[in-house]
Amino acid sequence: MSRDATAARPPFRLIELHLRVESGNLNNITDKDYYLASYRSGAFAYIGDRRNVRLTLSYEF
Repeated sequence: MSRDATAARPPFRLIELHLRVESGNLNNITDKDYYLASYRSGAFAYIGDRRNVRLTLSYEF
């Protein structure tokens, strides 16, 4: 004797997603230390940012 089961569901609409990269920046590619500014006394200096990536994305449903 076998037992069978069946399940059904009504059709559904798939969600459509569009993703687009508008622009991108890669800063400090070599990841080297650099200085934005320093004072004459040499007491301290402003160190620049580390390597980073920035993207602008847009999407539609």
